[in-house]
Amino acid sequence: IKLSYLYQFGDKGLHMVAEQLHNLESLNLCETPVTDDGLSSLVIMSNLRNLNLNSTRLSPTTYEKLRVSWGRLSLEQTTFENI
Repeated sequence: IKLSYLYQFGDKGLHMVAEQLHNLESLNLCETPVTDDGLSSLVIMSNLRNLNLNSTRLSPTTYEKLRVSWGRLSLEQTTFENI
């Protein structure tokens, strides 16, 4: 699902997506204001394989946790431009 550039979409919206669409395999959150708090709701998305967090408020610490914990998850397009 592509939610990129939805500037009103934040942590609360991400929590709702994780609850309602927990079987998603791909999620694009590029240029959204999601933070580390919102990203914690992704743990229930066990089928998630591709996640684009480019230009979000993701911290390097949370990025590393995602990379190590979810070895199956592709984070190829994630950068830290807004930190």
